Amino acid sequence: MPKSKIAFVIASLVEGGSERVMTDIIRYLDKDRYEIHLILFEKIGPYLADVGDDVSIHDLRKKSRYSYVMLVWRLSRLLRRIRPVTSLSFEVYASSVVMLAKALARCRFKFIMSIRENLSSAPAIKRFQRVFRFLAKNTFKHADIVLVPSEGVGRDLLKRGDFNQEKLRRIHNPIDITKIDRLKNEPLDFPEIDDRTPFILAVGRLHRQKGYPYLLKAFSLIEKDIEEKLLIIGTGEEENQLRKLAEKLGIESHVLFGGFQKNPFKYMKHASLFVLSSLWEGLPNVLLEAMACGTAVIATDCPSGPSEIITSGKNGILVPTEDEQALAEAIRILLKDERLRTRYALEGRKRAEDFRMEIILQRYEDIL
Repeated sequence: MPKSKIAFVIASLVEGGSERVMTDIIRYLDKDRYEIHLILFEKIGPYLADVGDDVSIHDLRKKSRYSYVMLVWRLSRLLRRIRPVTSLSFEVYASSVVMLAKALARCRFKFIMSIRENLSSAPAIKRFQRVFRFLAKNTFKHADIVLVPSEGVGRDLLKRGDFNQEKLRRIHNPIDITKIDRLKNEPLDFPEIDDRTPFILAVGRLHRQKGYPYLLKAFSLIEKDIEEKLLIIGTGEEENQLRKLAEKLGIESHVLFGGFQKNPFKYMKHASLFVLSSLWEGLPNVLLEAMACGTAVIATDCPSGPSEIITSGKNGILVPTEDEQALAEAIRILLKDERLRTRYALEGRKRAEDFRMEIILQRYEDIL
């Protein structure tokens, strides 16, 4: 039997949950069944190292934010050469390029577009509402399948009324628990943290979406009453602002910025607890990964995803978004009650098992 040619399309493999999900799916698909082509607008990002030699990587060499027409043209030529059976693209921008390139190349293939976050909450989308809605509406119209990682993202899309509900499919993000169990036991190598240092952990891009100002304010309310430091792993445009806020709050000596860490799992394992302070999400991988590491978790009940993972009071705690008081109180409760932390950690690990790569990958194979 000839292999099925699958084209995965994404802007780049920079730090982010979507990039990691796509990389994991590509790595685990059966290479005896699929000929996999990874198409990047820019061949950059730390997850490139995770793409195996058995995957063909294509770089469309995007030069600037205004390279849209060039991307469509280059992708159309590439699609004409590859002739995929299926394309899977992440987010509206990349998917709209695929839509136009497919028309220009006059190729026939199954066109799957995946929306990874709650679009109604994203500020960039609100800022460019008319342009975005035009692109989204036409791309949704031409997609064969619209894929979402959570029920919340699906409900948000359906409210927009841009496409037929029959196209919608929900497949949760997979997590590679086998890999996590191996990597979480590696030694810590951050200068100010070792396996005897108590700390609270947050992981994610330093971006408005992640709600870090509320986490810093919550930490400042309890910092004098606890032993733990706060370690934030991630990079992004808001790092300087967050450092200045920590100084303003007088907590800079107890807040550590860890940058990008290829292996965040070893920090998750050793953290006293894990906190997700996001304002919006799709389905937060880092929350699942922390639970898989056996760490008690606290998350904001943001749109969307955390409430589909956590049953508050059973395997973690959900708090309102943009509420530093509620977040501080939840942190205080868990740090004071070791038995409760242990119970949430055990129940959290059980919940994480539902998102195993082996389970989720089968659902992807069903639609490719």
